[in-house]
Amino acid sequence: MKDNNPHILTVSKNKQEDRLHPETFCMDRLMYELDKYVKNELQKSGKSNIGVDVAKFSDYENCMVHTDRTRLLRIFCNLLDIAVQNTETGYILFGYHTSVSNNMNFYVDDTGSGIYNENDVRYSIARGLIQQMGGKMKVFPSNNAGTSVQFNIKCYPFDVPDN
Repeated sequence: MKDNNPHILTVSKNKQEDRLHPETFCMDRLMYELDKYVKNELQKSGKSNIGVDVAKFSDYENCMVHTDRTRLLRIFCNLLDIAVQNTETGYILFGYHTSVSNNMNFYVDDTGSGIYNENDVRYSIARGLIQQMGGKMKVFPSNNAGTSVQFNIKCYPFDVPDN
């Protein structure tokens, strides 16, 4: 079953499609792409008044990771799409922080209506992909109204020195 939204990965019975495809990439570059993505979605929705910020807390100056980039991108796009849909004023904040283990912690916070429906296909798929990547997701009210979604996945962050 395919969906018209290119950011939604449908659940498949094909084991080949279910396999993770890890690659090494720059996490900061991915965050930059997501920043452009969410700003574009807000503009298309007529919500350019909503602030967007990316927060990166890392022990690494040039944070590189080894994980499935495509799935991580889909997780973020699904969660950011929900945030855009539910936020009328305020902000959307997302980002990551590295930890001492081989996990990375990610989050999407918004000042929206706080509606994260477990029946929403975007939410269900994000949760399933996070589980597939060895992680867990938590959803709870944010400090400034709205919702905070936090998740972690098995990742292998490392630093690449500047040349």
